[in-house]
Amino acid sequence: MPSIKPTIVVILIMRLGWIVSIGFDRPFVMGNKLVADFSEVISTFVYSVGLQSGRFNIATAIGLFQAIVGLCFIVLADRVAKSLGEQGIW
Repeated sequence: MPSIKPTIVVILIMRLGWIVSIGFDRPFVMGNKLVADFSEVISTFVYSVGLQSGRFNIATAIGLFQAIVGLCFIVLADRVAKSLGEQGIW
């Protein structure tokens, strides 16, 4: 286990970036008009605002915000790993 600890830390850091992207397909397929208020996630919101409403600038800004939050999670996790004595990704 100690020999694969750096690999586990790197994989954990890389997976933390995916926390903010829940995916599009599952909420879109399972959502309908009855549960639309409760099944809205960032991906389906970008779809409804960008493609259905035609407001591409707002959809782009939301996607950029989602990417920046994911990057912040990665940088924060890398700093925590380095403070705990691991190598990190940078």
